[in-house]
Amino acid sequence: MEWSVSAAEPEDRTACGWRDQLGRTSRCSRQERGTQSGVNCSGSAATFFRLSCAVSGVIEPMLHVLLLHMLLVGSPGTPDPSSSLSLSPVTMLTESAFSTLPGPVRDTLRKRECKIPQPWPRIAPENVISGHFITLRRLDYAVLCSRNGVSGVLVINGTNGQVIASLMPVADLFYMQGQGGESMEFSRRIEQLTPPDSGFCLGLDFECPCDGSVLDAILDSFEGKASETHCYRQGWHTVTSGD
Repeated sequence: MEWSVSAAEPEDRTACGWRDQLGRTSRCSRQERGTQSGVNCSGSAATFFRLSCAVSGVIEPMLHVLLLHMLLVGSPGTPDPSSSLSLSPVTMLTESAFSTLPGPVRDTLRKRECKIPQPWPRIAPENVISGHFITLRRLDYAVLCSRNGVSGVLVINGTNGQVIASLMPVADLFYMQGQGGESMEFSRRIEQLTPPDSGFCLGLDFECPCDGSVLDAILDSFEGKASETHCYRQGWHTVTSGD
């Protein structure tokens, strides 16, 4: 299953994606037809998420919280082991915690008021990576940027700081899970993938649009559950690479 986003598409019109409590993914792809745009949902939990994909703006974060409550609580009378776990605060860093970021990239993150959520266990600053995601002639950056409780992967031009793409915005709450303690921890992590791993996906060859690519890709994982790969090949693609 594939989710494509135009590189030139503004951030507030990008596609959306959510996970159910088993880590399976429901994704939406936005298809542009002239001045009209529509959103298609597919995958597991599509009943819940089809409505979410059609909602934007200030309503969307509230709907995320409502859906999380529905998934965690379950149906009446059904005990849920996770209900006894508290939500641990998500550690957020700013661009200043990443000393190797080029000035233009740092300025972009500051202007967008990006906070960078840190996955468990918190050992060193994470969720900022670099790679040849678009061209071998330039080093670009991918940052997990959280705003208003929703995180998405920003791909940023390493030379001028321009945002190239905004991929897979998902409520931070959907990436909370138990880690053996008394609280649920944030568990979303992005990493650089180099060829040939950057072209891998779960599916048939024709379902893997970046297979054989010489470019790097972005592994976007829910620790211990599922993962997607964001790759560029005549446009952005998001494919399932782990479950």
